[in-house]
Amino acid sequence: MAIPKYCHHTLNLLKSESTLIQWTCSQCYSGPHWYIYECKYCKLKTCRPCADKAWPMKDHTTVQPTAVNTRAGQSELAS
Repeated sequence: MAIPKYCHHTLNLLKSESTLIQWTCSQCYSGPHWYIYECKYCKLKTCRPCADKAWPMKDHTTVQPTAVNTRAGQSELAS
């Protein structure tokens, strides 16, 4: 499937339930990844660093923040 030149990307996190399915980033070709972000409109698959730094996607991207553990045992959102 061809990726359109301009898309209002809405990224959803895809996670692998097993070791059989792994993904490669469509922009930097890094991988294999156990999870990857996929645009629900154009099916573009990107790793987290590419989703964060991609210029055309920066203003139109919906990425759910991940939770990280702190020393106090509380959960904070990662930036």
